Amino acid sequence: MKQLPYLSAFVASLSLALLSSMSLDAKKPSFKNTKWVSVEEMFVADVGTGRDTTTLEFGPGKDIVIRRSWFLPAHPATYVNADGSVDMLPSRSGEYSSKGTWRYRRGKLTVTLEDGSKEEFRYKDGKLVQAESSYEMVVHDNLGKEDFPQ
Repeated sequence: MKQLPYLSAFVASLSLALLSSMSLDAKKPSFKNTKWVSVEEMFVADVGTGRDTTTLEFGPGKDIVIRRSWFLPAHPATYVNADGSVDMLPSRSGEYSSKGTWRYRRGKLTVTLEDGSKEEFRYKDGKLVQAESSYEMVVHDNLGKEDFPQ
């Protein structure tokens, strides 16, 4: 009979541990068929406001496409011509994308790209934060199967 209090304490602590782990799983985000976007704007002296956009597009399985684009507005050159005029440099932009797969575990999203490189993101309060950046990615919208690039 002396074992009954120990047994009930063990069952209670086991139940508490199971309930707490279940609540953690309940907060696990669903990435499949979603798009997450981060837009970073920064002021560049003598140029204006540049913009970097990162988009994570999750497919129906474990596939992901990371798209990055950047833009700098047209701006005056940093030199003066012999006649005293200043050239206007045109706006510039670029974009590229990488395919890969993803894994989510304990609040950390790890993306492995086709070239073998890895990128890590932390999930907190409904947002993804890239490990080496403080900029947040928020869910943009849900994608249908036909929206995911093949």
